Parts: sequence; C-alpha cells; structure tokens
Amino acid sequence: MASCDSRVPVATPGNVDLDAAPMKTVVATMAAKKIYSDPTMVAFEGLYVPENGDLSPAYAPFVGTLPPATERGFRTGGFAVPKDLTRADYRASWAKLVQLLAKMHKAGVPIVAGTDGAGIEIIRELEIYHEAGLTPAEALAAATIMPARLVGQEKKTGSIKVGKNGRPGAGRRRSVGPSRRFAPDPHRHDGRQADGCRRAAHRRRILRPAEVRLRCRAVRSTS
Repeated sequence: MASCDSRVPVATPGNVDLDAAPMKTVVATMAAKKIYSDPTMVAFEGLYVPENGDLSPAYAPFVGTLPPATERGFRTGGFAVPKDLTRADYRASWAKLVQLLAKMHKAGVPIVAGTDGAGIEIIRELEIYHEAGLTPAEALAAATIMPARLVGQEKKTGSIKVGKNGRPGAGRRRSVGPSRRFAPDPHRHDGRQADGCRRAAHRRRILRPAEVRLRCRAVRSTS
C-alpha cells in the first residue's frame, strides 16, 4: 500500500487485485489495529471521472447557486488523459477505489469522512460511502461520531445528546458556555422550554436555524 501512488490510474483494472495477499494484509492490519481511514473519495472522483472542464459530481447539485467565479473554479475537470490512456482507464481506477473502500468497511476499518475541498463536497462523500456498502446511518456516523472518537472527543461532541456541545466545532474551543450545550431545564417540562431555547439561540446568533431545531428537539425529548 505504501508504495502505491493512487494518483496514477491503472491502465488495466485487473492489475490491482484487491484480494491479493498484500492488499488483504494491509486491510486486515488496519481493521485489527483500528487504524482510521479518511479516504477523501470526492477528491479522487473529481480527478478521475469527469472530462477536463466538466463539473465534478460533488458540485453538480450546486450549479446556479454559486458565484460565477467560484463555479468556474470547480469546472477544472479531471486529470488530462495521457496519449497512452483513456478516460475509461481513469474511471476503472476510480471503480477500484470504491471497491477498496467497500472491502475496508466490510473488514471493520474505521472510516472518517473528509473531502480535501471547500466543505460542500461532504454530501457527495457520504453518498459514495453509501454506494460502497455503508448504511445511511454508518455514512452519517463517518462524519459525526467517528471523527469525534478518532480525536477522543466522543463524550463531548459527535452526536446529539443532552450535555454534549450543541454546535459543530465547539469541541475545539477552550470552553463551551451553557448556551452552547444541550442542557434541559429541570424546572420546565413543557413546550415553553423548547420555545425559550429557540428564542435565546436566535437572539445570541450562536446557531444556524437547522441547528436550533436540532437543539430544541433534543431538549424537548428529555421533557
């Protein structure tokens, strides 16, 4: 694995045998030692799959919603195809990467979601995980609780639970105030608690609307 440069496409898919002893040993070792993998699949899909100048699948849903200059920047397309290869060769290499991800997941290798991009690609990243065999819940976990476990912060963040940080990235702060936590009021057990939570969050401008709904739903569920 260490000697394989995944940026170089495989001209013949059969050249990489994912069931060969070297590959099986690497995957088995990662699973046994709980070595996390951040595959950044969208980065490779954007290089291998689209033609030069085409939009990567990760950005296609956002066409028309981005500033023109930003959208043009996303239209760089994939690698230029050398004369002795074809785009089909690159796409065959991409298919091998998806198969490898599937084998890693099946073997028990912990997967954490990454993009090497602007951030909006994470949606497509999770779609690829699902295509590789992860359930929707497992794909979401790769972007939430799994990264938290990787850095030892699963008791503070990574899932929606009373007492955990109430906004993404809050675990990186030195301290998190009460207004940023999922904290039930033991003296209030009706809908007013969630309403008050929503008003306070908007007033302080500490949460986006979607995050407010999640926070208040978590509070209501403890009533």
